[in-house]
Amino acid sequence: RSNQLAHYLISLGVGVESLVGLYINRSLDMITGILGILKAGGAYVPIDADLPTSRIQMMMEDAQPTVLLTQENLLPNLDGEPYAAVCLDRDWLLISQEVSDPPDVGMDSDNLAYVIYTSGSTGKPKGAKNVHRSVVNLVNSMGRRIGITSTDHILSTTTLSFDPSVWEIFLPLTTGAQLTIATREAMLDGAKLQRIIDDNGITFLRSTPSGWRLYLETGWQGGKDLIVLSGGEALTPDLAHKLQQRSAVLWHTYGPAEAAVVCTMGIIPPEAKVITIGRPHDNIQIYLLDEHLEPVPVGATGELYIGGDGVGRGYYNRPELTAEKFIPNPFVDNDASGHPLMY
Repeated sequence: RSNQLAHYLISLGVGVESLVGLYINRSLDMITGILGILKAGGAYVPIDADLPTSRIQMMMEDAQPTVLLTQENLLPNLDGEPYAAVCLDRDWLLISQEVSDPPDVGMDSDNLAYVIYTSGSTGKPKGAKNVHRSVVNLVNSMGRRIGITSTDHILSTTTLSFDPSVWEIFLPLTTGAQLTIATREAMLDGAKLQRIIDDNGITFLRSTPSGWRLYLETGWQGGKDLIVLSGGEALTPDLAHKLQQRSAVLWHTYGPAEAAVVCTMGIIPPEAKVITIGRPHDNIQIYLLDEHLEPVPVGATGELYIGGDGVGRGYYNRPELTAEKFIPNPFVDNDASGHPLMY
């Protein structure tokens, strides 16, 4: 299905680094859409189905996608805007006439994979651009460190427009593990989530501290073999202890949307009184620097900078902000590809 979709998108003008909007309900179509866009050479721009019309319009006007993939029941939410919309349900008979062989579009690891818009909590929402190399590095490193294998079963509970969805989807698909997509209702109800965990033998579950508190308040019980992961917000020792009582192991992660989701992670021991963000992934460097970009002494306060394969390509349509935030890395040598950046 994703191969047929890729060929159909190519026929509509999608090519390497074309942006394609993905405005879709949580379903198998979501996975077909992502893979079809990537196989066509494009980069997907996820748009949460629950977003207000004004937010959707802002993202579409900024990204100017070549095509918008959606579903027929969501068309009324587009407020009559003249987007080139392809409905994966309504138009599938036409899409299915395409060949099912994977297309050869001549991509490389530095091409865009997705553009995810930030929440806008610190100003105007910005489209963070990330490349295939960063995603490959992310899922390879996380899979190795956590030990994900084809016997695992990962439950995706993150909305598509929030960047942890990237590894929730691609980690199982690249390791042979099973992927189950939680419904919107289950994402908001710990008891419903627990039934999915018990019925499907889920082995891996991720949420934010706010999400974990909601699940605990609404009936989530966990499981003795369950690996749980927390990130996106500060994790308190009290909440960490509650999660540890309901799981086999607790991981804590840190990373911004501008640097491919997760840059550091570590297991939180049961006796921990201070929750750290762990250590960097493979091919990621973390620096604590002063205002002169010099390393601070051990124990001193500094600004955290990220270097390496996780660093994205900046912000879409924001060259000045990109130049301000994505700066040359003074700790690595120049090479033929130019001076590497850090964020």
